[in-house]
Amino acid sequence: MLFTFSTHPEPSLLEVRLESPRLVLRPVAESDAPVIFQEFSPAITHYMIPKAAEHIDDSLAFIRASEKGMRAKRELVCAILEKPSGDFAGCCGLHLWAAWEEPELGIWIRAGVHRKGYGREAVKAMAEWAFQHLSYPNLIYPVDRNNLASRRIPESLGGSVFAEKVVPTQRGTKLDEVVYKIPRF
Repeated sequence: MLFTFSTHPEPSLLEVRLESPRLVLRPVAESDAPVIFQEFSPAITHYMIPKAAEHIDDSLAFIRASEKGMRAKRELVCAILEKPSGDFAGCCGLHLWAAWEEPELGIWIRAGVHRKGYGREAVKAMAEWAFQHLSYPNLIYPVDRNNLASRRIPESLGGSVFAEKVVPTQRGTKLDEVVYKIPRF
C-alpha cells in the first residue's frame, strides 16, 4: 500500500521538512540513532506497542526501516527538533498499515520536554502536511485509553473515537486502545 498523493509531482519523503512555530520536523537519519536510543526508554514506551531499544543497533534498524518505508512512499517518519536550538524532542510518523485504509499518525516526545505541547504541535504540522499533499479524508490516531495527555492531541484536532481494541505490545503487555479519526481540516 502506497500513499495516494493529491499533488504533482509527488514529493520525495526523504526531503520533507515541516515547520511549526516552535519545531522543525525532518526525516529521521542515522545521526539520530544515539539520541533515539537514549530517549526511547521503557517509561516512554509504557503506552506504546514497541519496546525500548536494548542496543543502539535496534535504533539504527528502526531508522533504516523508516528510510526504506519513506523511499517506498509508505510512511513519513520525522525527528522532531526544537527551534532554534535544534535539540531533539522526539519522533513523529505517518504510516500506511494494512489495518487501515487511511494513514495512521504516531508520536513520542522525550521525557525532558513533556508538558510543553510539542506533541500536539508536531502532530498538527504532520496532519496539515498530509491533508495538503495526500488524498485521504481522515487520519487515524490510535492511543491507549489511559494515556490522557496523548488523547488530547486528536481531540484538539477534531478527532473522534471510531474503534476500540486490545493490542499486544512487544513487552508482553496489552494496550487498551481507542482509535480516533481526525477529519480533514
